Amino acid sequence: MQKVLLVFVDILGWIGAVTGALVALPQVVRILRTSATTGVSPLTWQLLVGVNLAWMAHGVITHHPNIVVSNMLYALCTSTILILLRRHRGIRLWRLFAPGILLGVLMVAVDVSSGPIAFAVIAFIPAALSQLAQLRSLVVSPSIHGVSLWWLVYCVMNQGIWLTWGVLAHEISVMIVTTGLGTLMTLNLILGVLRRLNFVRAPLPLSDG
Repeated sequence: MQKVLLVFVDILGWIGAVTGALVALPQVVRILRTSATTGVSPLTWQLLVGVNLAWMAHGVITHHPNIVVSNMLYALCTSTILILLRRHRGIRLWRLFAPGILLGVLMVAVDVSSGPIAFAVIAFIPAALSQLAQLRSLVVSPSIHGVSLWWLVYCVMNQGIWLTWGVLAHEISVMIVTTGLGTLMTLNLILGVLRRLNFVRAPLPLSDG
């Protein structure tokens, strides 16, 4: 029975790796297909670059190759979105990537020096801020045409897989982060659906008069 459980946990971990690696792909496709980035928060993807880099290192430190592979491929999608944002909005490339790289280095330093619980806390903060930045864009952007609802759905599903794996594998950093992020991602999904259905609209700009 113990062997069966270990095999199941290993399989689930690699399912999480595959889904995690592809989590940003619907958003990449949405931008390429529509040539629109309205409603897409640059801060979200800047922070995610740092988060991806930090989790890659954490996977190496904790000997979990599924975490390494997942975040390596996720980082490629994240970087693609930043490059597309540069094309559409004219933001300099170094301004898009530098904050995330510096953040990733800081998070790795915390992981090495203070352990998995401290890493979970420091990893949750930028990831949560990235989701809050996207939530704000969903609230205030006049149009959310550039935001992929499939990406929002995928994010929630992926966090559920990783949370289940974290519990079974006793990976406390994953458990802490996925619980909080899953909640924020669910809020983003709900708001995105309500905006797309026109049940919720962006606030009107204040007039000068």
